[in-house]
Amino acid sequence: GRTVLPDEALEHKELQQTVLNAITSLPQKLGEVVTMYYIDGLSYDEIANFLSTSKTTVKGRLQMGRKQLKEELITMVEETLKQNRPDKRFSEKILTEIIEQAKAARKRDAHDEVMRLCEKALEVLEHLDMTEEHKRTQVDVLNWQSDEWLKWFGEPENALENFQRAERISEELSDHEAQAKWLMMQAIALSRMENYREMVEPVQKARAIYGKLGETKSQVVCDAVLDLVNILPEG
Repeated sequence: GRTVLPDEALEHKELQQTVLNAITSLPQKLGEVVTMYYIDGLSYDEIANFLSTSKTTVKGRLQMGRKQLKEELITMVEETLKQNRPDKRFSEKILTEIIEQAKAARKRDAHDEVMRLCEKALEVLEHLDMTEEHKRTQVDVLNWQSDEWLKWFGEPENALENFQRAERISEELSDHEAQAKWLMMQAIALSRMENYREMVEPVQKARAIYGKLGETKSQVVCDAVLDLVNILPEG
């Protein structure tokens, strides 16, 4: 058969001990039935004779024991996972490295690599506290990913979803200029999808924001887009 490596043997032994600990934690009447059936290999009849009880009682205790054992093991696994979560400082370091790699990949026009690194960065960000810095990093990554989807992969639907996420985050940050930018980018994605009528809402929202910011030129651009939408055919 296959040679068992030392690490595998250790993991197997640790797993066995975990199961035994879980069985020990069961109520006595359930634990003894589970032990006799699974560890000692006794039949229902043999356990019933040994405990001077009925076969039906043995089956009932075994069923309850299995249920509680499953719940106990799930709890143990969850606690183990919590204890082994990566240190936040380590995650920060990993994120910094991924961001730098993504920037380099963008300069090389390595599109598949950019997409892969963006996915990794977003995964790491999910496990970090959403500070202002992390939120801005998330917006950058969403933008890089959307740029790839629009220009190279022809997937404006995915780009639209990212621009919507970026807009929500910018609103949370009270970064109204960025919020207006992502609204206009949503309109661009919708135009690529030929959903011209749906462009109206984000452009109108962007125009309102530009009005509050006093950016007249940007308002003029919004008006031009709205005029264009009115003469374009239905998507």
